[in-house]
Amino acid sequence: MLKTENLTKNFGNNKGVFDICIEIQPGEIVGFIGPNGAGKSTTINMITGLLFPNQGTVELFGKKMDKNNIQSLKEKMGILYSQPYFEPNLKTVTILERQASLQKIKDEKWSVLANLLDLDNTRNFGKLSLGNKKKVGIISALMNTPDLVILDEPTSGLDPLIQKKFLDLLLAVKKRGGSVFLSSHVLTEVEAICDRIIMIKNGKIIKQAKTSELIQSMPKIFKFTNLPAPVLNQIQALKGNLKEVIYENEIKIYTNQTESILEILYKNKVSNFFLERSSLEEMFLENYG
Repeated sequence: MLKTENLTKNFGNNKGVFDICIEIQPGEIVGFIGPNGAGKSTTINMITGLLFPNQGTVELFGKKMDKNNIQSLKEKMGILYSQPYFEPNLKTVTILERQASLQKIKDEKWSVLANLLDLDNTRNFGKLSLGNKKKVGIISALMNTPDLVILDEPTSGLDPLIQKKFLDLLLAVKKRGGSVFLSSHVLTEVEAICDRIIMIKNGKIIKQAKTSELIQSMPKIFKFTNLPAPVLNQIQALKGNLKEVIYENEIKIYTNQTESILEILYKNKVSNFFLERSSLEEMFLENYG
């Protein structure tokens, strides 16, 4: 569906994105994460033809993108930029009707999406809240049943119920064999629906992996309250403990030595503890904090 090779946009002073290599297969949802300024939007703008790279290539549906074919390739795509913009003085119903007409889509298609997302389509776009503006952008991106959906921060401003409905729509795209490239700061939703995750920092990709592999590689967290000092000393002596957080009588230990710690706890008859894995959010903080 999508392939980039050494995609680079250099704005000078080490600003931009460099040597971005991404592949997205049919039926795959890929998360694209990183802090503000990492290069996510610049990458998306090049993939969708808003920016042209200094070097590197973008391939969509098996064809290399250029100035001559970008519009025809976009017909098979659904795109939502981080700040969706439509004519502010037009009612949303007019905006969506016009777009459906241009793409020869029956009105029923967008109206079903509007009802699902609880969009008030009688108000002018410029008077909508951020969440409702995002709904218009989402409907616009999905109404043509695209093969590839590219989304930049799509759920900011949406309430939790609408977020859930939106994520179900993305899973439906995957189910029919389409693909989704999702840039988001909401790491819980990335973790929940993405097959793979790509992490970008300072304009360069620092990690690409299957979500399941990332989760498996994350350290485990032991949580204790009032842990006896001799037991804590034994745990602290283990190699492989990555981090320790102590707050009053509560202790959190991030570790790859799960079995060894469990043995210590068993020998010392300590049963009052919690064991859980790190979240994607904690991995994010570890890489970017």
